Amino acid sequence: MTQSRHELSSQLSVSSAKWKRLLNQPRWRKLFEPVGLAAIVASLVFVGYQIQQDHEIARSQLSSETIVMLAAIYETMSESDFSDVYVKMLDSPENLSTSEMVQINSHLQAVSQIFFRECFLMRGGVFGECEELIRSHIPLFFGNKYAQTWWEGSLMKAFLPDWVDEEISKLDPDTEMQRIEAVKNDL
Repeated sequence: MTQSRHELSSQLSVSSAKWKRLLNQPRWRKLFEPVGLAAIVASLVFVGYQIQQDHEIARSQLSSETIVMLAAIYETMSESDFSDVYVKMLDSPENLSTSEMVQINSHLQAVSQIFFRECFLMRGGVFGECEELIRSHIPLFFGNKYAQTWWEGSLMKAFLPDWVDEEISKLDPDTEMQRIEAVKNDL
């Protein structure tokens, strides 16, 4: 009892024509038009919600990347080769060799790049602010004479908000050493 293609096609045409006639009747049109409009509005609301969710996920990923980058810098600081150089920078920066200065300069440049990235993302509307993260890390990385001197000659100053420069210039050059000594005394 299989139907031929022609029979099936003609039945579909008849069904289709019946639906068109049914939908063109005013009483059905009054019912289906608002339903169709509601479906369109609902789909637009859903798309808007999905875009918002995607934006939140992207923002979270960018925040996580910042934490990972800072963690990598801290990990580098804890490696024996660099930690010796870092302590030397805090104790007697005038005794740093050229090679050690290059290490410290690269370290400070990496930190400054993270600061720049945060402010860049804030200006682009990805983050609401960049101050909290940067203000909390300025004393850790720039609370010493060498880093402050490096900052004065850094081109990064031009790319970051003025308050970053103000925060660094306000710091006591012994801030980081005082913090380390305070931890040591509390032990």
